[in-house]
Amino acid sequence: MYSRKPWLKFYPDSVSDNVDVPFDSIGEAFTESCRRFSDKTAMNFLGKKFSYKKYQELAGKFAGTLDTIGLEDGSIIAIQLPNIPQYLFALFGSLLKGYKISGISPLATEDELKRQLNYLQPAVLITFDQAYDKVVKYILPDLPTIIRVFITRPLDFAPSHIRFFARLLKKIPVPEIDFSQDVRIFDFKKSIQDSKQPEKIIIPDRDDIAAIQFTGGTTGSPKGALLSHYNILVNIYQGKSFLQPEYGTETGVSVFPFFHTAGLTGAINTPLIGGCWILIPNPHDIKFLVSMIKKHRPSLLFCVPVLFQKLAATPAFQKLNFSRLKYALSGAAPYPAAYLPKLEKIIGQGKLLEGYGMTEASPGITCAPPGRLKSGTVGLPLPATEIRILKLDESNLVAKSDEPGLLIVRGPQVMQGYLKEENLEIFTDFEGKKWLNTGDIASIDSEGYITIHDRVKDMIIVKGYNVFSLELEECAMEHETVMHAAAIAIPDEKYESSERIKLLVVLNPGFSREESEPQIWKHLQKKLSEYKVPSVLEILTELPLTPLNKVDKKVLRS
Repeated sequence: MYSRKPWLKFYPDSVSDNVDVPFDSIGEAFTESCRRFSDKTAMNFLGKKFSYKKYQELAGKFAGTLDTIGLEDGSIIAIQLPNIPQYLFALFGSLLKGYKISGISPLATEDELKRQLNYLQPAVLITFDQAYDKVVKYILPDLPTIIRVFITRPLDFAPSHIRFFARLLKKIPVPEIDFSQDVRIFDFKKSIQDSKQPEKIIIPDRDDIAAIQFTGGTTGSPKGALLSHYNILVNIYQGKSFLQPEYGTETGVSVFPFFHTAGLTGAINTPLIGGCWILIPNPHDIKFLVSMIKKHRPSLLFCVPVLFQKLAATPAFQKLNFSRLKYALSGAAPYPAAYLPKLEKIIGQGKLLEGYGMTEASPGITCAPPGRLKSGTVGLPLPATEIRILKLDESNLVAKSDEPGLLIVRGPQVMQGYLKEENLEIFTDFEGKKWLNTGDIASIDSEGYITIHDRVKDMIIVKGYNVFSLELEECAMEHETVMHAAAIAIPDEKYESSERIKLLVVLNPGFSREESEPQIWKHLQKKLSEYKVPSVLEILTELPLTPLNKVDKKVLRS
């Protein structure tokens, strides 16, 4: 039995602590939604609309294509695509046959892709022309488990006039693919067109694995988290009880990539509520993103802080009508408190909600309930989710209210384990039960609201004092000149057991390095205790980002 216990009284009246999941598998839930919302628009890709009936047909045809290969039960299907319709057809087509799916970044390098595919040992890879031409074809001889590679072009399912002008104006590279060079490679679109519906749909047990999602875990080395059908479905229903979407009416815009667990959950959640998904293949194209928001006026907007900040600084975004927007959910990293008023002035007071999660939890752990946002926190634990904050001295004692400590989690959304690694490090025994060790430092207040202070690995120890990098970054971004900030540890030449702090910042437009640097130093020295003041301040034109648009501190440290 999972419970939120002492802070249950602070939840909206409509939220129950019990989570009812009416389906045993994702494929079963998808099939029922397609029947229920048959004629409604399921997705819109560059102006081309797909009804739920068409969505089911194309996913079914991909499932039928897989029937012709002769795969073993439980085979792994790796999907390396941007946010385009083909990803969703492959995703649901694979799950309808009981196969496991695994999302892979379309930007993966040759070394990254080879390492991940050898780790997964998939039977099928779905990729796109540019990735195949630049990377996949060179490593395919070293991938013996792959018996079929489906290659698509990003605009294969776009409106015909867009495909025509893209080719005419050469806006998107179109490498030539010689399908005779390897018997394993096939054209994705042609395969679907020539396919029939599957002979039968497989309904796995709810504890069967649906997805193997890559994560850095708590150690930073990529590994595959095993997420069952029930893990993913229960997390979707946990979120629904908080956010209470209206079935058959919502329109969503999200920048979370489908290969990431947050994007995967959104991709599965949208059909379950009969929503319309506006696909954004390239979230870095701010002009296009703003145009889609303006045209479709979404009721739900999902984004990461870095892109929300860029949007809020864009004049065209500032002029949009957000009267239809119910809420904007920010995730993947804490939203800078200094920038919250600016965004809320544009989208509406109280519409920005923060959540917290990790791949190992499918991914949602907490969320701010609509109407009960508490600034600086990531909200309350989701229904049927328990959390504890343990003291940082490794005594396994519970920290006091508002005292930072190690966040551990229990709940039905917690993964089954990792694909190959020992799971001892990620799970911890406490109170006679198994808990997920998040690797995050957090605190919880008397009302159950959780504040994330830092990653354990990002905490900086200065002469015996614990310094939270997030605190420094928030402080820096309070200054008018600073748009983004990242604090990292660097060696202290004087004291081996101590570290120094290096702060890297990106300036807001219109501010010069010469004028800003002394102002930032003065601001930090005024606001921070002496031991928290950075030793080094470096001004960059941009910070390196992960594929999920989080600041990549691994790159900064290297």
